[in-house]
Amino acid sequence: MAKEKPKSPANEKPADSDAPEQAAAKPKSGKRRKVIMLLAALLLASGGGGGWFYMRGSQANAKTAEPVHKAAPPTFVSLETFTVNLADREHFLQLGVAYEVKGTTIIDAMKIHMPILRSRILLLLSSRSSDDLGSPDGKTKLAEQLVALAREAIPVEEPDKTIAAVHFSAFVIQ
Repeated sequence: MAKEKPKSPANEKPADSDAPEQAAAKPKSGKRRKVIMLLAALLLASGGGGGWFYMRGSQANAKTAEPVHKAAPPTFVSLETFTVNLADREHFLQLGVAYEVKGTTIIDAMKIHMPILRSRILLLLSSRSSDDLGSPDGKTKLAEQLVALAREAIPVEEPDKTIAAVHFSAFVIQ
């Protein structure tokens, strides 16, 4: 039989001493991993919640801060082109007119009163000379007069709010 070597206490590690160190190391690394995972989940959840709260808050502020009134797009009523001899009898004017109006009731009223409106416009245009209408100021003054003329000729409530402006689609003096 072979003789067994005596074990020296310096070379010898008890089997039981390794087990507790490994057992203690595993729970620490497992706890650490769980804590990191929990912190990462908490960070993601708080970031998502914060983003949701921010977006919800900015939408609420947009609704309560200042309501945006979407204005209806402008409506235009175009008249047939006018061809008129001017007051100086040497020239004539060819004029295209479009009225900018607000609302549908004014459109119906303009259709009903179109012969009256056209007659008054013809009288106004034929009373002007080429010198009066040749300058930018003369054209601006004519536009203001055409708006005032339409507001007088068409009986509607609050004509200042329904007939906004007049625009020239053609303006030829020959």
